[in-house]
Amino acid sequence: MKKCPKCNTVYDDTKNFCIKDGTQLVDYSGETDNQDEPKREPKRKRKEKSGKGRKIFRKIVLALIVIVVVLYALSNWMLNSATYLRLSPETQIFSRDKQVYTVNVETDGYTWEVIHRPDWVTIEDEDTEANLLKISVKSNKGGDDREGTIEVKSGKCTAVMQVGQWAKARKLECDKSELKFKKSPGSDSKKTLKVTSDTRELYASSSSSWVKVEWPDTREVYAWQGSSLVKVKQSDATKLDVTCEDNDGYARKATITITADDLSRTITVRQQGKCKSCKGTGKMGSSITICTYCQSGRVYDIWGNSSICKHCGGIGWKASSKRSDCSSCKGTGYTY
Repeated sequence: MKKCPKCNTVYDDTKNFCIKDGTQLVDYSGETDNQDEPKREPKRKRKEKSGKGRKIFRKIVLALIVIVVVLYALSNWMLNSATYLRLSPETQIFSRDKQVYTVNVETDGYTWEVIHRPDWVTIEDEDTEANLLKISVKSNKGGDDREGTIEVKSGKCTAVMQVGQWAKARKLECDKSELKFKKSPGSDSKKTLKVTSDTRELYASSSSSWVKVEWPDTREVYAWQGSSLVKVKQSDATKLDVTCEDNDGYARKATITITADDLSRTITVRQQGKCKSCKGTGKMGSSITICTYCQSGRVYDIWGNSSICKHCGGIGWKASSKRSDCSSCKGTGYTY
């Protein structure tokens, strides 16, 4: 065999010159003449490797396209898979104070979103896993009642919740209409009224200085500061503490007035003191002398027959003095 030293083309022994470049051929035994020279890969094999790389690249691109199409189809199916959608409650009227409220979202869909709300309602959290919608309502100080809707969408289903908010308090109740204190209250000097209202902006006043009213310790509640809903300290408007001073004089009375916008409730406060009818003595009228034996001018035998008392002659007046008990204080000398 012979070989071209220039292009390394191998020929049989009948050829003397390379048909490609005309170089004279040399004898070739089939082994590499120079072991240090790196072997050159035939062009055909390089083309085959290049072709395989393109095929792998095409397969990767095709796989990515398939994944994108599948994800798009899956997401589209999830977004449109709902067959029913309901909000609970369907209607909610809020008091005029700021507050946070949770709405239950009932659906068989995988996801949902709020597509409409009034400007006085803020969406705090959309928990699509627990199907809970948390909203906050701003305080209504505009003087007019509010109304609007919250709309939620899941796929092709839409649910609507009617919402409203009063501009003024609509409820004000108190568990007691009257409080009674002893003349020296001691440990019983403070009593608590339970107040129920749909607003926390309540006011309380007393008609007399010896009666003190005070809302208990403050607590944290939600309140608007600018456009953010934060926790602030506010008086607990569900309880009202009432205290009074010791009373050394006559029984006295005062009133407590609780107001919320146009609503008001009046509580009467009475404190024990000296009875005005008997001036604290517990007795009424002047001293009289009565018969100590019959006290009425007549006596009775064992059969129930009556006869005139021999000791007083039927008059009833004889020996000791006695005054009748005061009917107002029942002889105690103190009343409310």
